[in-house]
Amino acid sequence: MRLFTICPNTGSYSYIPTDGISLNLVAGVPCLTLGCYAWCSSAQQPKDPSVNILPVTLTESTKKEIQAKVNTLRQYYLKYATLHNSSHGFSFLKEEDTCNNEQDVVVSLELPLSAAQPYYEFEGDIDVVLGAYAKYYNESYEVEKENILCSAIIKMRDGAKLSFTYTNRYGQGIVIKEMMGQKFRFVCSNGHLLRLDDYKFQDFKLS
Repeated sequence: MRLFTICPNTGSYSYIPTDGISLNLVAGVPCLTLGCYAWCSSAQQPKDPSVNILPVTLTESTKKEIQAKVNTLRQYYLKYATLHNSSHGFSFLKEEDTCNNEQDVVVSLELPLSAAQPYYEFEGDIDVVLGAYAKYYNESYEVEKENILCSAIIKMRDGAKLSFTYTNRYGQGIVIKEMMGQKFRFVCSNGHLLRLDDYKFQDFKLS
């Protein structure tokens, strides 16, 4: 299946899905983590580290490439993989050289921006494979909601739809205020992740 990332483009804060997910090397273990996702360091973190790390099994060619660059390589871009469950109950990705015919996609939601809280809406068949959760605050700095998803790696099946809007965390950030009226919407279609305002989906509405 294809892997995608949703994060704001630097300077424009437009959301266009990009191919692949950035792979981290933690103590020599290739994995996807949520530790670098903006303010997620303040999110509620379970004691079990396997909840925060999604291991990746690499092809031999990727292993050789990483080994050759091990002293300088901080991240590696993973584009195709299959999702599996281990006998110990945790998920892992197995890298593929090319995309197979699977219609599902895995998406990394590298959100939110540092002064924002995203509110997600899922429609259709979507699983949260790896998530970071946090407290959400109102403009009076009071806790508004507990344990709300703020960043995640999700699996979307064909036809599933994702949308999110921003609220302004702690009432900070002029850029965030400008984005608060927008709704960002995406659909999994035929093994790809597309924005719903793509020309192919002008008449395609979220219910």
